[in-house]
Amino acid sequence: MFRRLFFINRNSFFVLIDGRSKIAHPVKLGRLTRLSRSKIGAFSYIGASSRIVNCEIGKFCSIADNVKIGLPTHPKDFISTSPIFFAINNGTGASWVVEDSYNASPKRTVIGHDVWIGSSVTIIGGVKIGNGAIIAAGSVVTKDVPDYMIYGGVPAKKIGQRFTSRTIEQLLELQWWEIEPRVLQTKLNLFNKPLEELDESLIQQFK
Repeated sequence: MFRRLFFINRNSFFVLIDGRSKIAHPVKLGRLTRLSRSKIGAFSYIGASSRIVNCEIGKFCSIADNVKIGLPTHPKDFISTSPIFFAINNGTGASWVVEDSYNASPKRTVIGHDVWIGSSVTIIGGVKIGNGAIIAAGSVVTKDVPDYMIYGGVPAKKIGQRFTSRTIEQLLELQWWEIEPRVLQTKLNLFNKPLEELDESLIQQFK
């Protein structure tokens, strides 16, 4: 069951959230976005008309409009893929069976911290998107995406890497998203310019 929310904060209204979802503060949800059995970390936002099902989203994530995560599945090895043959409640408007014979619910999807997902992306249920990853607009993600990789296409494939392997390793060790927000606000000069290399002197500035 969804509970209709017209107002979460000054930027989030007319969204649908079920009672099993948990939303940290602050979080922004775009108009007509639906959230089911999901969790969203602080300082993340989701654009308008998105649908998120059975998903855990980390902190500082940027998710654009019309993103679909964890949609129901259909059987590939049955005679028919139509849910009228295996689900009591289905999209056809008719019910031919007395019990469900296929679990169409999506597996848990995990989105790491500081992930950027472009407009109109579809992510299949059960996929894991690593910390710092970028998913190009219009992509269909069917497999896991490693930390700080850039994926795009249908199906999505690796098209780039944000930083060197050494820098990625250091960022994952640093886990800046776990630092208190009041401390991060004093380090804005470290975030508003390109990161050439994360050396020891830069790491020390986070402490």
